[in-house]
Amino acid sequence: MNKVIGFVMVGTNELEKSSKFYDPVLAHLGMKRVTITERYIGYGHSSEDDGVKFYITKPHNKEKATVGNGTMVALSAETKEAVDKFHATALENGAVNEGDPGPRSDGNYYAYFRDLDGNKITARCLVGKWEIMSNITAYIILIVAVVLGTASNGFAKGAQGFTLLIPSIITAVTIVGCMFTLSLVMKTTPVGITYASFAGLCIIATTIVGIYKFKQIPDLYTILGLALIITGVLIVNLLGKSSS
Repeated sequence: MNKVIGFVMVGTNELEKSSKFYDPVLAHLGMKRVTITERYIGYGHSSEDDGVKFYITKPHNKEKATVGNGTMVALSAETKEAVDKFHATALENGAVNEGDPGPRSDGNYYAYFRDLDGNKITARCLVGKWEIMSNITAYIILIVAVVLGTASNGFAKGAQGFTLLIPSIITAVTIVGCMFTLSLVMKTTPVGITYASFAGLCIIATTIVGIYKFKQIPDLYTILGLALIITGVLIVNLLGKSSS
């Protein structure tokens, strides 16, 4: 099947300055210089690669390079972390932010900037259905961990300082199960977000168990504290982001 696009090219008025900008930026996408001439520089994954190349060039007609309103070049990234680093490095080297890294309406992960000549560039990481399912699965497993953690707290109280055999055994088993399920969540979710979510939800769930099973009614300050915990869990999961 023939490719729809063979290569993309953006104009620059200062080839050397532009190349020094793009060298570290495109490195995060696994791209490097594969073609170098006095007028243009081409980037790709390798010189033998027949994939789409990205070129920066001085205009052939020797007039000033200008940008098109509505024109944009989208480059592919393998991971969301690569998109983050691509965008951050561009801004560090003088680019203008045109859109922070994050998911867009199609569910994929993007970041946008304008380069030193005003060209609008984006990097896109395709988020497949498997990743969406992976995130859903992680939250389901996190809920299981919270249930096990809450159960271990309840049975720990019933074990009376681990003097009763059956409650003590159940406490130990639920703790091990809780740690195991948390380790599964951490495969796809940052450790900080995982544990903050687990701790917050576990406190809330344990309080609810305390109300219904042990008749431990929280006072106003405890309720306010729980409300803040719920707010924190929502902020961490909806807005939080950990970088490596």
